[in-house]
Order: sequence, then structure tokens, then C-alpha cells
Amino acid sequence: MNRTKMVIGTLLVSMTISLIVMSIGIADPNIDDNCNDDGCHLESEYTLNINQTSVSVAPLTNFQIETNGTGSDVTIHIFDILDNFEFTYLPNKNVNDGDIEDKDPDVNEVGFILNITSPSVLLIYTIRVIAKSNSGDSHVVYDDIEVNVGNSTTRSTATTDKDGGNRDLWEDEHIILNSIGVLASVGVLVVVVALSIKFFVDNKRNARGSSP
Repeated sequence: MNRTKMVIGTLLVSMTISLIVMSIGIADPNIDDNCNDDGCHLESEYTLNINQTSVSVAPLTNFQIETNGTGSDVTIHIFDILDNFEFTYLPNKNVNDGDIEDKDPDVNEVGFILNITSPSVLLIYTIRVIAKSNSGDSHVVYDDIEVNVGNSTTRSTATTDKDGGNRDLWEDEHIILNSIGVLASVGVLVVVVALSIKFFVDNKRNARGSSP
């Protein structure tokens, strides 16, 4: 009897843990792929303003974007993976509150002119400008600039959801981890159910074998 209680208790604990892991791993089903739902991430305290979100330029041409961001220990970052690293930027680094490039004297505010040189390849590119905490907080606010080089009709192969707003930069990694968590939880549940069935079947057989 004690062995039976111990096994049953172990199975119940295993199933409880599996359900908890699964509930953590499953993303909110009401959030779409672009993560535009307000419940997707904590609302960012940061703001970002850029003076242009659509630019048409000739190849190898310099143009400027006015950039302003606010928030605690704010920094402005260019997420240049989306443009396939084809553009040249000055400043070519993150601009933090109080840096020499920061022309806004107020605390927790960054303002500067971003000088950009377009690539030679004629495509429609996306430049993503991000405002976030300099301490590495993943909750950010961003905006995209569509840059058409040479009046192209072909879009760059770099992927983007094209929607500005609050977003976790590592959302894709989170989706992968969530998927792994769900699959692992389902696997554990399947094993627990199979072991439970086997245990009770063996227990019933043993009971029959020991009966007079």
C-alpha cells in the first residue's frame, strides 16, 4: 500500500510540474505574430520620435534623420540587421544620454541628427531606430524608416514586421523557447500517462496473482 501511495504521489507531482511548465511555455493565443497586442510585453516607458519614416534617395547619397528619444537612462540604437548592413551611419554607435553626440541637454532625453549614406544596390530597405535603456532592458520602443534607393520596386530580403511600437528585441528567441517548453511538457505528460497506465495494469495483475 505504501509503495502504491508513493507511486501515485510521484505521478501527481510530475503531472503538476508538467502543467506548470506548459502554462509558462505557451504564448498568449490572443497575440498575433507581429506582437501588437498590449498584453504581449510590459509597456515601455520610452518614447521615440523621428522626422521621416519614408525616404527616397539616389544610390550612395547622404541624407539625415532627426532622432529624439526619452526615458530613464535612454539610448538610441540602429538595428541594422534589417537593412543587411548596407547603410553607413554617423554616429556609428549607440547614442546615450549625455554623449557628445546628444544635442538634447535634458536628463533622460537624447536628440541628434543621424547622417546616413545609402547603398549602391537599388532596393527598398528598412532602417529600424530603437529607444531603450542603456542598461540592456529588452523592453523597447522603435520605429521603422522605409528607404527607397533609386526608385526601386523590389524590397530587400531582410525580414521585418513593419510595425512600430513596444516590442521585445529577442521575441523570436522567446518563441523558440516557448515552443521547446510546450513540446517538452507534452512529452512529459505522455510519459507520465504511459507509466501510470503501466503501473495500474501491473498492480492489477499482481493483485490477481496473489489472490487465492
